[in-house]
Amino acid sequence: MVIALLLTGCTGGPIDQTRVEELRLMAMVFEPPEAQPAEAVSLTVYIADPLEEGADAGAWTCASDGTACLEEGADRLQVADAAAPITTLTLRAPPEVEPLLGGAEEIPVSTWALACTPGTCPLLEGNARAEDLADPDAWLSSLPITGVTLGRSTLLVSDRAVGERLENPEIVPQFDPPLCAEPEEIVPLTFDADTSSATAYGYTTGGASRPSMHRVSTGRLRSSGWHRRRKGAWTCGSSSLETRGVRRSGPSRSR
Repeated sequence: MVIALLLTGCTGGPIDQTRVEELRLMAMVFEPPEAQPAEAVSLTVYIADPLEEGADAGAWTCASDGTACLEEGADRLQVADAAAPITTLTLRAPPEVEPLLGGAEEIPVSTWALACTPGTCPLLEGNARAEDLADPDAWLSSLPITGVTLGRSTLLVSDRAVGERLENPEIVPQFDPPLCAEPEEIVPLTFDADTSSATAYGYTTGGASRPSMHRVSTGRLRSSGWHRRRKGAWTCGSSSLETRGVRRSGPSRSR
């Protein structure tokens, strides 16, 4: 499937829904998206830092029983100091869910990612407790409103063999960054995607783009957004694609 996005430059006012003005987690991607208990997985977090203040990042799993995580202790928290805009952490699918697989085909495990400006979040400075990882809302309200961003995604845990598991589709950009649009300029963004469906979102750091969320099952996706001049420089936009996972031996599963 070919996914084509259009970024259109103009001079209107900003749109809050797609403007990124401070530190923000933009996406979380597992590889693989489905794993067996105790298997290592890579979690890549995408971080926008338009203020260029830097960030520390961390991630952890929580196979919740409704009140606490099945995992014991806090050593499953993985931390990256001075995290890059694209940072990969290695997590482990919780072995504690293995007994549950006898009564379920798969177990969805919540995975949290946290990014903070350096020195802002005690959790990322070696002060994590098991109860902190089970209930982020309990301590999130005590942190500053800015410079802290928390996201959650789901890791699928099953006992399926490798060839039967959900796989991430391959997405290949067909354009060369950077992409900055002047007023009224149209810039096509084209992706080749090995997937049956996809959702595209448009964001900018510093300018704005029209809110967009476009889903397609087949064919071509076209989206339009815009950039405006801010503080003497043209601002750049980005596109985030959410795709449907591919199970090679059976029907696709949405991820």
